[in-house]
Order: sequence, then C-alpha cells, then structure tokens
Amino acid sequence: MDINYGLICEDIAHKTFLEIFLKNQNDFNFILNMSFYKRFRANNKKEVVKSLPLISYNAFEEYFLNLIFVGIDYDDLDRTNFDKELESLYSKINGFKDKAIIFYPVQSIEHWFWYLKIKKENPNFTKNINLENKDRKTAKKEVYNNKRTNVNVIIQIMKDADFKWLRNHSLSFNYFYNSLLKYLKKQ
Repeated sequence: MDINYGLICEDIAHKTFLEIFLKNQNDFNFILNMSFYKRFRANNKKEVVKSLPLISYNAFEEYFLNLIFVGIDYDDLDRTNFDKELESLYSKINGFKDKAIIFYPVQSIEHWFWYLKIKKENPNFTKNINLENKDRKTAKKEVYNNKRTNVNVIIQIMKDADFKWLRNHSLSFNYFYNSLLKYLKKQ
C-alpha cells in the first residue's frame, strides 16, 4: 500500500532517519512528497513549530497527503513534561492530529543514532543504559566524531538497525514507533 507523506523537520538528520526507517516498514510503500518538503523546509525547531498550523492544512487540502511527519528535537526541556510538550505540538496541527506523527527525540535525534551505534558495535549488548541524560554535544561527538551532521555516518548506523531494541531503550523512540503502528493499523 502506498502512503504519500509530507515531512517538516529541523535538519537533514531527521529527514535521513525517517527515510531509512520508513523503508524498513514492510507492506507499506512510503513516498515523500518533495514539493511539500521543499516548500515547508525549516532550518530549526522554532521554524517547524511556527509552521505547524499552516502545514497541516496544506498537507491535506492542497497536497492531498495521507500523512505528515514532524521531526524536532526535545532539547533540554524537562523530561517529566514530555507528554505535555508533545500534546502541545499536536494541538497546533489543526484538526488533523490523526494524520500526523511527531517524532520528538529526547534530547536529539543523535541520541537515537547513538543507541543504534552502540547496539551495532556490540550486537550482544543487553545492559540498560540511559543516554538521553547526556548533553547533545556529547551525542554528536559520539555519533559523528565531531559536531557536524554526517549523512553517511547515519546511513551506516541505520543499516540493519535493531529498532525493536531501540524501542526498549528510548521512551521517545518507543512513542514514535507506537504512533506509527497505530496509524498503520488503520490503513
């Protein structure tokens, strides 16, 4: 089944993650609408959040998408407010909450990559670790060996990634994964 989707996110790391992740979803063919992506391309979290009311209408009334993904980092916000912050974002998606999935990594998308990198480098790793309490600079250094996003590194980390394992180690990824499963079950 084809699912035409739109994406608005704060950087190329989010886009790369989503495209690779969606290719691993059997029985569904996810097709990114590049016109939508280019028109609503954002450069940071603030731009993404500001555009949510506008993009939600355009995604379904103008571009006739099946689904939109919103990718932003949780940053240094208080983790005890994660559900409240997420609900606040969904409230900005005017009337289309059931056709939107927000992926909101605590603290950053690089934390999800870091978990996956650890698992890839240590396939028998079972220890419960919490990387989400580590700062974003440390995560980027651990993932890319510097502060700059490297798409090739992301591709290597995500090749044959163990997403089920990631679900058990990152609550924010588990929320995203469950949101996608819920949407797909309705299709």
